[in-house]
Amino acid sequence: MEELPPVDVVVLSHNHYDHMDVPTLRAIIESRVSAPHVFVALNNAEHVSKSLSLPRARVHELDWWDERVVRVALPAAKEGADKVQTQMRFTCTPSQHVSSRSAFDRWASLWAAWVVEELLPPQAPARRPPTPSHSSFTPTSGLWETVGKKLYFAGDTGYRTVHDGEDEDKVPVCPAFAEVGERFGGMDVALLPIGAYGPRAMWSNLHASPGDAVRMMKDVKAKKALAMHWGTWVLTSEPVLEPPDLLRKECAKAGIEDDEFLVPALGETVFF
Repeated sequence: MEELPPVDVVVLSHNHYDHMDVPTLRAIIESRVSAPHVFVALNNAEHVSKSLSLPRARVHELDWWDERVVRVALPAAKEGADKVQTQMRFTCTPSQHVSSRSAFDRWASLWAAWVVEELLPPQAPARRPPTPSHSSFTPTSGLWETVGKKLYFAGDTGYRTVHDGEDEDKVPVCPAFAEVGERFGGMDVALLPIGAYGPRAMWSNLHASPGDAVRMMKDVKAKKALAMHWGTWVLTSEPVLEPPDLLRKECAKAGIEDDEFLVPALGETVFF
């Protein structure tokens, strides 16, 4: 964690221990002079604020389809220049999962995926027309209107429920991902889970497989995707290095190039 640059915003998908690890979060927070913004879904803010000794005002608790804009000062491209003031909009979106920190609080808090939108200042040239459902901010509100780059973080999620003997291509899929693609007009980058799927009949409703991730990339209309949720915690029965191999095969079947759905190595930095 000490090798990471200072983190401005932390986005949490849900409260399972492998996704809301207090020592890890504390290490991130301690790397900053001031507290970062932390985004959580419903009924998670109190636990996060108390566990991390964070001011409650820095923990943003949202329901599905709620949104919040925060201002962040980012390093300038030119060394020695002042930081660049930016605005970013975070929208909490549905996913297919569960939550709990113990045997007694199952489903007591919400799980979520997230959309992050870069908001451009009025003088900046528009990179694309703003999505109709996300162009309601006015200059008098102090919030910028034009949407720049868009990122989708799927969190921990299943895509479809597949029982033993069923044809995966014939079972219903979670509609939330296609709805995100329609509402936001596509994503520049999507962070999608590819691991912790075996046995398939046991985990399909909670964890996406590589094939599911390829479908999700198409549903959210992402130009690029980065694989996540594999090779860290040993949670399920598939070989730990299997997900990237299966992903390459699924991408080939779907006509997705290797440089469109990337699997970064541990510690690797990827530029687009």
